[in-house]
This record gives sequence, structure tokens and C-alpha cells, in this order.
Amino acid sequence: AGSDCDLRDRYVQLLRQRMAAIRSRARYLFRFLPELKQKFTSAYERETKQAAREKRKAASKPIALLPNSTASRGRRSRLRLVRSRGRRPE
Repeated sequence: AGSDCDLRDRYVQLLRQRMAAIRSRARYLFRFLPELKQKFTSAYERETKQAAREKRKAASKPIALLPNSTASRGRRSRLRLVRSRGRRPE
């Protein structure tokens, strides 16, 4: 029974590899025709890619800076602040 399962698993893997190769070539061939291109992608793949895109987009949102923080000012103004603090009062 074990060897039958191994043989079945190998055939399934071979079939998946061939399907992936055919889908990949078809997507490339029909890249300028979205309605045909969609027929060569599975709904699962499309949903997975969309979820990954949304996750990346949410992770790349910029962090809001406080308006009075030195990080929101330019490099030169920060240098001026550092230099002015180092001077002795006259």
C-alpha cells in the first residue's frame, strides 16, 4: 500500500508541475488580454496573490512624524540644534 501511495504522489506532483508550466506560459502569452489571461490562473492563486499584495501595502504605510520633532526637520537644522547646545553662554 505504501508504494502505491508513493507512486500516486509522484504522479500528482508531475501533474501539478505540468499544470503550473502550462499556466505560466499561457499567462505570458495572453498577458495583454486580461480576460483570457484570467482563465489560466486559478481563483485560489488570484486570491492568495491579492491577500499578499494587501498585506505588503498595509506593512509599508509610512509612520506619521510629530510636527515639532527634530526628525521632521532637515539635517542642517538638527546640526544647528546640536551645535547650539554645545556652546557656552557668554
